[in-house]
Amino acid sequence: MLVLHRSVVGVLVGIIGLPDLIARLRTPGRDARVLVEGHSDTAPKILTAQGSTQPVTIASDEYDNLFIVMPRAAAGPTVLRLRY
Repeated sequence: MLVLHRSVVGVLVGIIGLPDLIARLRTPGRDARVLVEGHSDTAPKILTAQGSTQPVTIASDEYDNLFIVMPRAAAGPTVLRLRY
């Protein structure tokens, strides 16, 4: 499993840009699991770039969201939004 902490995500987005980060997240392989920790300013962009069509808004004081993105070959991904 590849794990990216939100501070690492912010640095990577600043260095290589969000589109390139998303492309690299897709390369580990079909059965790979990738965990990306983000916040209100990065998570919605990452979800949109992964193909989510549902608009996502996260308040800056919200810390209880967990998004699971399951790619599908025939259509856009299935995105689950859970709260803990």
